[in-house]
This record gives sequence, C-alpha cells and structure tokens, in this order.
Amino acid sequence: MRELKKIHPAVLGVYFVCVLGILMFLNNPVIILTSLFSGALLIFLLKRFELKSLVFSLVLLLLICISNPIVSHKGITPLFYFNSKPITFESLIYGLFFALMLIAVIVWCKALNSVIGSDSFIYLFSKVLPKTALILKLSLRFIPLFKEQYHKTKNSVKVLGLYNGNKKIKSEIRVINSVIAFMVENSIETARSMNARGYNNKNHSRYQIKKFELSDFCFLALTVVLSVFTVVFKKEFYFYPKFSTINFSACYITFFALSIIPALIILRGELKWKFLISKI
Repeated sequence: MRELKKIHPAVLGVYFVCVLGILMFLNNPVIILTSLFSGALLIFLLKRFELKSLVFSLVLLLLICISNPIVSHKGITPLFYFNSKPITFESLIYGLFFALMLIAVIVWCKALNSVIGSDSFIYLFSKVLPKTALILKLSLRFIPLFKEQYHKTKNSVKVLGLYNGNKKIKSEIRVINSVIAFMVENSIETARSMNARGYNNKNHSRYQIKKFELSDFCFLALTVVLSVFTVVFKKEFYFYPKFSTINFSACYITFFALSIIPALIILRGELKWKFLISKI
C-alpha cells in the first residue's frame, strides 16, 4: 500500500483509466476474467476485502444471469421456452460475462478509491477545476457522513425513549430531519472555515506537493506501452448469434501484465519489509 502511495496521483489516475477503459470497451471473456482476478488480488492485498461486497457481487451476478435471457432472446441454441419465447444459451453466457464485467469495474473502482483517495483527487484538480473538485469531494464525503450521523441520531433517540415503534414512519422522519439540520449546519461551518483560510484566493498554495520523479515516468511509460499493445493486438469476440472462437492473442499477455502491476508492487514492498524485519 505504501509503495503505491509513493507513485504520483496523476500517473495512478492514468493507469486506472487505461485498465477500466480496456475492461469496458474490449468485450472479451479472457480480458474480463483477467481483470477480475487481478482486481480481486489487489483488493485482498490492500486489505479492503469485505464479505458484504462478496454477497452483493453474487446477488448481482445471479440477477443479471436470470434477467438477461428473459429480456434478450438472441442466439441459436435454445435451452427451453418461457412464455413461448426461447431462453438461449448464448444469452445466458452473455449475461454471466456482463455481470462479471460490472463486478470487475466495481472492484477496480474500489481499488482506485483506496489507492488515490479524496486528498489526492483534490491535489490533482484543485488548481485546474477547484470548484468542481471541491463539489465532488464533498459529494463523496456526504453519503458516509450522512449514514454515520443517521445511526448516531437514531440510537440517541431510542435511548431517550423518543423513538415510537408503533409510529415508525413519523419517528424516521424526525430522525432524518435532525440529520438534515446537522448536515446543513456542518456545511455552513465548512464553508466559513474554507473562506477564512483563503480558499477563494487564486494564489493560495496547495497543501500537498508531489514531485514527478523518474520512477513515475517509468510507471507511466509502461502503462501506456502495455495499453497500446493491448488495444492494437485486441481480439474481437462475439456472443451473438453464436460464440466466437477464443484463440491465443498477445493482448491477453499484455493486459495481464498491465493489470497485475499494482499487486506486484505491493508484494514487493511486503517482501522487502519482512526481509528487513528479519535482519533486525
């Protein structure tokens, strides 16, 4: 984790954009499975794995696999008929891989949020688009803060005996009104604090200074080269009306090398740390 934090945020941003772009626009089963494996490994190494996320992914996978064959009847291999409409094997497999692609995108976005974070996001865009960056940061911060304050207020109301289970809707409205009032007051205090610190001043300095080093350039060059090779040697795959043949392509190797880079960096840092600890 610390090894990835040393890389310039702009370089990390370019890397994640390349990986997500290739994943979403190259509709290939091998690319999807590779990205899902690399993303899951990265999340595990970042210690961001959560059981509820796994349950959500399985539910999403099941829903899309069931709904896609019902909605789409493309394909030449009918498995059975539902309401006189064919449920095809091709449509079922397409729903499966579409769901896996969505899960892979969610996994990589979660890794992006862990590696870059809101502070680095503000650092990247505060000078070019200061107001937009601030609005996005506050928006991302609003949801978890609202949930946290909601649970605190609800528990406090229950302790005071003001939460009526028989009139749950009325009690919930009272809790939500209190939370909204808190959020509005907090927003006013934040705005006054930022104004007092000179945020509107165009000449104010940025709180974080990250220099572009040689290692950042090497990482960026490797990302661009592997991404270009993946796109150039891409292998088209079609689900309809029948499956294309999956043949070997150099793009599979280049994309695997691209997607596994952060995991290798973290593993290298962990091994180096354990080696140094063993020498003490």
